[in-house]
Amino acid sequence: MDPIHISRRRNQINRRRLLEEERRQRQQRQQQQQAQCERVIFALRAFNCLPMG
Repeated sequence: MDPIHISRRRNQINRRRLLEEERRQRQQRQQQQQAQCERVIFALRAFNCLPMG
């Protein structure tokens, strides 16, 4: 394999790794936001500001 092909392949692998990392971070952020929303809702219910359901 010529060097150009090797570097192109390496770029593909790096790009894929970056995309997977971004996706994982985005999922983590969504889970954190959801957990925070659930905590807020739980607190509001605890203070009877929000009906059950």
